[in-house]
Amino acid sequence: LSPALFGFPRFKGKNPFNDREMFWNFNVLHNFVGFGTTIDVMFFFKQDDWNLFFTWHNFENRFNYFPGFDLEIMRYPLEKLFVSGTIGLWLQPEDQLFQTTKSEPGGIIKLGIDVPFWGDFEWSLFSEFKSYGYVSGITPLQPAVQFHTGINWRY
Repeated sequence: LSPALFGFPRFKGKNPFNDREMFWNFNVLHNFVGFGTTIDVMFFFKQDDWNLFFTWHNFENRFNYFPGFDLEIMRYPLEKLFVSGTIGLWLQPEDQLFQTTKSEPGGIIKLGIDVPFWGDFEWSLFSEFKSYGYVSGITPLQPAVQFHTGINWRY
């Protein structure tokens, strides 16, 4: 569920902290996961060079609710490159079980850079460090360290 699906890619508003123009949007995403379900509520904010993305995770199994969150900064410009970063913390069902009342904490840190090198092309390098637990888009439940690199074409 997202306003962008209905032709509203962003909304204009005034930042309540500095009274300057900003843009925002949101979406709600439901996923079935190994221990039950997750409903993620995501908010996007843009002001000047700041692109912020906040996710509130609502993990549920048969018996309990388990909260979590991610805060991401995307493509912040520095000199001749862009930096991105994410920090996320959560509680999830112990051992990823559907029938447990116990929880266990987890987290993720992502760091990345994008370096323009020719016209609209840029080199990208990202790393992810996660603890045990479910993270959308990362296959292993076990703790993991991953690195990604590639070429972006910005049009």
